[in-house]
Amino acid sequence: MNLVLSDHPAAEWQEVTPRTACRQCGKGSWCARSEAGWEMCMRVPGGIERVNKNGEVYWLTAPHGSNAAASPPEFQPAPGAPLADPDDLNLVYKLVLDKLCLSQEHRQALQKRGFTDEQMESIGFRSFGPKDLPGLAKTVAETFPDVWQRVPGLYLKDGRPALCITFGLLIPCRDARSKIVGLRVRLDDQTEGSRYRWVSSKNHNGPSCGALASVWRPESAPDLTTIRLTEGECKAGVAADLTGIITVCAPGIGQFTSPLVRSIIAQLTAELTQHSQVDVCLLLAPDSDAMTNPQVHLAVLRALECYPAAKVEVWPVEHKGIDDALVVGADVRAVSSAEYRERLIASERTEVVALGQAQHLLEHALVH
Repeated sequence: MNLVLSDHPAAEWQEVTPRTACRQCGKGSWCARSEAGWEMCMRVPGGIERVNKNGEVYWLTAPHGSNAAASPPEFQPAPGAPLADPDDLNLVYKLVLDKLCLSQEHRQALQKRGFTDEQMESIGFRSFGPKDLPGLAKTVAETFPDVWQRVPGLYLKDGRPALCITFGLLIPCRDARSKIVGLRVRLDDQTEGSRYRWVSSKNHNGPSCGALASVWRPESAPDLTTIRLTEGECKAGVAADLTGIITVCAPGIGQFTSPLVRSIIAQLTAELTQHSQVDVCLLLAPDSDAMTNPQVHLAVLRALECYPAAKVEVWPVEHKGIDDALVVGADVRAVSSAEYRERLIASERTEVVALGQAQHLLEHALVH
């Protein structure tokens, strides 16, 4: 994917790959690197913070071995085709999903995650493979002739409608109004290192949905006093249904504080307050590796600064995500931001002691 510097049009950005991974977060997707060596990370706080036109936070770090410029270059996605409005996206994606089914392999994988068959159908999980290519794009184009070319995943190829959807499990992503505004794919082929990909026509001069934050509502009547913020679509879906709490899925832990996510939380807070007439509590549910992963650790601290009244959900560290903990019935409880900070500080001390002990053992072994 080619990206441009808005104030230096001649300079191009290239999206990182598993072979040219981001030096900030170590991942091989979503982030980018400029020809001049600037690093743009979408996941891990550090360097100069900026916000792009999609409302996503990113961090710029100067080329290796140089000093950060007083006015570093801006990063913006290169302009693509205009995007359809949420109502039209919802209609087109519903038609696409209605024409597909869920494979037994994907169904079993979702059952292991904690979804029931009824939840899978209600959410709209579907499988997409080679047999689904013929005719589907044509059907969509004929049904929505004025809209389809503004929908990510569809484009014109040799004068005919075509699909650019990677084979895998399709995950519908809904906005605060429950409209399907994007599709996420859990790839069947993960040999290149990536597990998930957004459905986009960007590489065919078509539209892109960007990296969406999605809203997951429980099947039963929701708790009208609480909103949860986590990352990972399936994780958010399981957590919403097992707890009855509307759950916002950020496109990454570093995006907890982005304008996009804050806007969705504000919309949901206004909605729930109107119904419940009480203050709405925000729960942050970062993965348990925040205690040991410095990148997650830093992102959570930034989120606590952004949402000072929020509480943080905690559970036994052997379960990485809140969905893992809920599915096995582990103890999940909400603690104050002050208590969570104390936990983080304690984990830092434990890590320092462990590193000191390891260093001592290594020095002793070298001597003897």
